[in-house]
Amino acid sequence: MSRTIPSVRPKKMVSILIKMGFIKKRQSGSHLILQFKSNRVVVPMTTKI
Repeated sequence: MSRTIPSVRPKKMVSILIKMGFIKKRQSGSHLILQFKSNRVVVPMTTKI
């Protein structure tokens, strides 16, 4: 995906990637774990995605 869409905010982009299956989303207690390739991002549940 070389196209960049400047109007899309990062959170929106993340949700699009999750829908497309690029990011695996797991829930761990009060945190969300986003796994993208080899990167893991732990997001507190207070952050709405």
